[in-house]
Amino acid sequence: MEIIKKFNNPTKTFYGLKSINKISNVVGLNKKILVITSKRGGKLFQKKITNILNSQNKIYFLDKINSYPSTTIVDSLFKKFFNKHYDFIIGYGGGSVLDFSKILKSYLSLKKKIDIKRLIKNIDNLKKKNDIKLILVPTTSGTGSEVTPFATVWDLKNKKKLSLNSNLLYANYAFVDPETTENLDYENRLFTGLDAINQLFDSYWNKNSNYSSKLLASKGIELGVKSIINLNQNNFNIVNRSKISKASLISGFCISKTRTSLCHSISYPLTSVYNVPHGLACFFSTLAVFDLINSQKKKFFKTILNNTNFKNTKSLRFHLSKIYKKHLVIKKVKKYVGSVENAEKLIKLMSTKGRSDNFCLPVSEALIKKVLHKSFEQKF
Repeated sequence: MEIIKKFNNPTKTFYGLKSINKISNVVGLNKKILVITSKRGGKLFQKKITNILNSQNKIYFLDKINSYPSTTIVDSLFKKFFNKHYDFIIGYGGGSVLDFSKILKSYLSLKKKIDIKRLIKNIDNLKKKNDIKLILVPTTSGTGSEVTPFATVWDLKNKKKLSLNSNLLYANYAFVDPETTENLDYENRLFTGLDAINQLFDSYWNKNSNYSSKLLASKGIELGVKSIINLNQNNFNIVNRSKISKASLISGFCISKTRTSLCHSISYPLTSVYNVPHGLACFFSTLAVFDLINSQKKKFFKTILNNTNFKNTKSLRFHLSKIYKKHLVIKKVKKYVGSVENAEKLIKLMSTKGRSDNFCLPVSEALIKKVLHKSFEQKF
């Protein structure tokens, strides 16, 4: 991954098959370790990772993190863990687990009681010096959270996504091993993979992008698109799992510099109101946004075309549309949302500060409405 080494990121990243075996070298001996994961993740960790860590270490588990951790759950865990000390926190799971691991590490460094909403509003409360080391191990290939300075929680009462953003949220170490994704079911592979692909596009058509970030995103887009085209209900071999895990990691590097933009902004109320899985909600508008930009900005995608095997924009669009067609993306969204009219009810919530305003074109309610209609009415 030579290209990634050229892209500055403070998280020391170990990538590749069997890379997880190096975790014992990082942790060392006689350490107090908190493993943050889900119920399923806890069982997998004990099966795959515990034996790699030296038996002289003390390991504790917090295995209650679900896909969309709420402010209520986060605050209750803050109270439970107040004043506890660990040498290492290991986040082992999907994006939500990794996000919460960042948040809890930061909270434990404060040495004072605070709720999550107050922490978000006063992010400067985070201490620059933090003795707890954070290790993140993704078991899905989608968010790239292991190398980003962002974390998300959900205000379910007000149906809003809340974000923390601070360079102090970067993990100390990330282990991205495609073998950790082997037990995922089809939908988890699909939705997280779609999230990675959209993050790459959302970074590419971002006001904050530059040639280096676009070049990196281009490499990830090629890997991600081709691997998800090859995803089948009962088969996703190690070659394709390696490609999508690399694409996901690249997407994390990209958005850590640019953030996401319009598609993610559109997605948040679809998830909070209609429960559309996050990756699906992000990806479903990707093709419509691609077409919108391509119609107004000629040669906009030349960095992708010059650095991948996509011959032209028609070829790139064709491969994107294959994902929609093969995996019934729009049909899956309609299962949750119903009609485009239902989606339109959320337009005012789809302009998220720090996301939609990163988009390379001016964003208005009329533009979002156009994207929604193009997405729901997409022909392949």
